[in-house]
Amino acid sequence: MATVSQVHTPTAGATDKSTTDVASLVAGLLGESLEQADRDTVNATLRAVHAVRTWLDAVEIRAARRVRQLHDAGRADSPVTT
Repeated sequence: MATVSQVHTPTAGATDKSTTDVASLVAGLLGESLEQADRDTVNATLRAVHAVRTWLDAVEIRAARRVRQLHDAGRADSPVTT
């Protein structure tokens, strides 16, 4: 599984590398079995979950900002209903 240090939180100009890193983390999480995991594996898994969640939050913020821009330009519904 990719490590948390390999993940970069996206900004407005997110790179393909950050997306690839998150995809690697998600792939690792999908294959992770925690039933017999040791402490280090569990901790690494939790760091990966946090990194993916942080990345998703950043994407959601960017999308919400864009909805606001589109709404202000009369090209989208209200951000509240979106």
